[in-house]
Amino acid sequence: MTRPICLLAVVVGLTSLSIAADPPKSVTASEFYKVRTGQLAVFSGHEGPVRGVSFSADGKSLYTGGHDKTLRVWDLVSGKETNSIELKKGRVAGMATLPVKQGKTVRKTLVAVASTIDQEGTFLWDPAAKSYSRSLPGIGHDSGPVAAAAGGQYLAGTHGNGTIEVWDTKTGQRIRSIDPNARAKAVALSADGKVLLCATEKVVRCYDVVKGKLLTKHMLDSVVSSLTFSPDDKQFAAAAIDGTVGVFDYSTGKVLQTLKGHRGSVSAVTFTPDGKRLVSGGADKSVRVWDPSTGDALPVIGEHRGPVTSIAVSFDGMFVATGSEDETAILWKVPQ
Repeated sequence: MTRPICLLAVVVGLTSLSIAADPPKSVTASEFYKVRTGQLAVFSGHEGPVRGVSFSADGKSLYTGGHDKTLRVWDLVSGKETNSIELKKGRVAGMATLPVKQGKTVRKTLVAVASTIDQEGTFLWDPAAKSYSRSLPGIGHDSGPVAAAAGGQYLAGTHGNGTIEVWDTKTGQRIRSIDPNARAKAVALSADGKVLLCATEKVVRCYDVVKGKLLTKHMLDSVVSSLTFSPDDKQFAAAAIDGTVGVFDYSTGKVLQTLKGHRGSVSAVTFTPDGKRLVSGGADKSVRVWDPSTGDALPVIGEHRGPVTSIAVSFDGMFVATGSEDETAILWKVPQ
């Protein structure tokens, strides 16, 4: 692909932001969205693969976590890194945003972070603070993917041995430990937090979170690497190592669409908040957008210099952030 010329670089210590267009003097998110190219900004500063990306609930900040044991906060208006903390020992394995509400107003944003070391495990991080808060009970060594639901009240995560834990983040208490022999490598929660999807090799299992009961399971054609529910919980998407993304009817397991285009394993997939777009990234370094209702592929919005490891969509559905093994996070606009 033809890479845009970076005309502005804001350097903060060893950290830099490159804007992929000639921005106005005061760069805002809405003005970012008007640039011609899909790539809006490149956030570099991590000294290793970026394993997690997450937007703040108000859309003003981007959170990143990396193999370099750091968590970083980026201001999307100024492009500056505003905060960072270093983990004691573990490396970041996954992230999920938890908006904290008072009534209908989002009071602040917490981020659930999965770490690879016992002492940290899966924990909650307040990006406005200088250190992270309490670890959640039940998972220690080698935590894996995490998924949030119900406005951030519920959180699911995996242990290195495949155990799945579900927590109530308001109380910090574990609700359920599910199927310790499943060896789950991907998890997703329904919007209300009542149903858990987990993937083990080519099998996707659905559980009742409250009862811990297996509801159903679906056999797929390839090993699953990432899962996501549609916003209305009627469908789920599964990214696979054979380079495809499958869209399935949740109640029947029927394949609705098989999305083909990636040249290699697909590592991350997520729906936009309105459910009209599906965003995926993988080993071929590309970031792709699909219409899940028709299976049509929209133009590829861009590529990293290394495999894509993580994806997050802003709460308004206008922007997508991706993390990569190339040590960067990139902000893109979502094609409408």
